[in-house]
Amino acid sequence: MQEEGLLSLRPGHVRFPSEEVTARPMHRERVVHYYFITRGLAFPVHHFLCSLLLAYGLQLHNLSPNYYLHIACFVMLCECFLGINPHVGLWKRMFTIQHQGKDAIGCVDFQTQADAKFFNLRERESSSRWKSRWFYVMDVPSGGRGFSLPEFSATASVKKTTAWSHKLGGTEGEEAETLLAQVLSLMETPQLKVTGIHLIAAFIRRRIQPLQARAHPMWAYQGVRHPTRISTVEFRSIEVCQRVRRLTDLGESEPCEIDPPVAPYGPDMPREKSRLVALAFLLDTTVPGGSVEGKKAPETQTTSQDSKGSDQLTKEKAAHTEGASAANPSKASRRSRPDESSIPQATTPASRVLDASAEVQFNERSRSFNEALENVEVINTEAKGKLRQVTKILTTVIRRMSPDGEKGQSSHSVPAAEAASRNDAPANPSGKGQAGTTLFPEQLREVEARLAKLKPDTLGDAQSSKSS
Repeated sequence: MQEEGLLSLRPGHVRFPSEEVTARPMHRERVVHYYFITRGLAFPVHHFLCSLLLAYGLQLHNLSPNYYLHIACFVMLCECFLGINPHVGLWKRMFTIQHQGKDAIGCVDFQTQADAKFFNLRERESSSRWKSRWFYVMDVPSGGRGFSLPEFSATASVKKTTAWSHKLGGTEGEEAETLLAQVLSLMETPQLKVTGIHLIAAFIRRRIQPLQARAHPMWAYQGVRHPTRISTVEFRSIEVCQRVRRLTDLGESEPCEIDPPVAPYGPDMPREKSRLVALAFLLDTTVPGGSVEGKKAPETQTTSQDSKGSDQLTKEKAAHTEGASAANPSKASRRSRPDESSIPQATTPASRVLDASAEVQFNERSRSFNEALENVEVINTEAKGKLRQVTKILTTVIRRMSPDGEKGQSSHSVPAAEAASRNDAPANPSGKGQAGTTLFPEQLREVEARLAKLKPDTLGDAQSSKSS
């Protein structure tokens, strides 16, 4: 696992048990089972999984390996096919949490709600052997996260918390219903149907652990050199299928379809903010919480056409699209997302969800820009202070060099003083100036040293950076 990048190679990050039967982790160590890693878990842990464990009052070993695969595919669904961060409201709308058995290891599972659907992942039946393969991993919270995983306790029992109720209300409920409708369209739309095998194959092919904290969400994936990958080595299609079969009950004689008809977001399919509206337009449905207007009619049609005529036009267009798909099914089966350039934007709860990540990125960049401006202000203030100090020293030196003890010729006499200190002036063994006054070489050397540190363009650069 370390060679493939699933576990860190840093010294002290992973520790294997010696002879202990019951786990005894050290400070900040967590007990991890081998089959958790092969199903999408990696450290540091993704904030969504960490939030679920803390909200439900669970430890890592309370879930069986198949439910880690369940959560990993949910993250894949949100980031790669919906273009959003894992949505807690959608999770609560789709699943229930249940406690089964007396043994704390693998005693909690998730079931799909009666009025919802989720992808058939075709998981292998879990055997008790997975409980004996475990090791220790150092839990280091990811950057900006102030909490870590729950500490290991072999004797702690699972107690229900208020989060088990999965209550939805207000905006969260509306957003969840909208996103659930989009998930159902991915699962049930003919010739655009995405399966659980597609979700599993997607993160295996990309060499990304969905349950690992990452610098970028998976919709920003840019290829083999992307920092979210655990390895730069690419799998061939046959290798992807072999790993999919290890996690599922897919038989050797069954075809392994790993290429979804709807391409996941990535370098070849950048995320569009209006995808929810586009799918609703394609299916001739309305988005809950908002409406989707039809395309603008050609100029040959009158603008006074009523809404019934517009609906009829939309249905005819949809029927024409279905007929073209039936005439050429091979092309339709690999059809990508529809062109959304001509689809009007709709203001819906889901569109606000889809724009949330962009807003977060904008706020982060604004914060970084403000910090840069503050740094420029500090540099500018320091430069002004140093300039004032140099001016004061030069004024003092020139005043003392003046034959009458009066203030010299201002700062324009500095080059002359520097020339004298560099022995550019004729030798004067008596140590006297031209007017017979004593020079102060120590002060002049100090002035030269300070001028060397303070470049002439320091203040100019700081002011130009601030204006930019």
